[in-house]
Amino acid sequence: MHSLFLQYKLLTHNISFQLLAARALLLNKQNDQCLAILEMQLDNSYCNKKMESCRAFIKAQCFESQDNKLMAIESYQECIQKDPTNVEAFNRLVDCQLITGTQK
Repeated sequence: MHSLFLQYKLLTHNISFQLLAARALLLNKQNDQCLAILEMQLDNSYCNKKMESCRAFIKAQCFESQDNKLMAIESYQECIQKDPTNVEAFNRLVDCQLITGTQK
């Protein structure tokens, strides 16, 4: 499936499709492919802060499932910087004890 996405360049045209594909790969525990999709550059420059925040959130979840806590923390913080109203990212940092009390 991933190769079809790449063959038809579907992942570089639309961030919404890119995020949908990344979520599907994350749910199927294909973290390396998910991260590769999220690192792809888009052909068009249309991205809003919420979509960029969503991209960082999915990336953080991938890192967290790989037990890469430092990269997960960095991605969750990037997510919150791009969208300060993203409570879910903040809760993941706190609930998973990825940040200390002083960092809150």
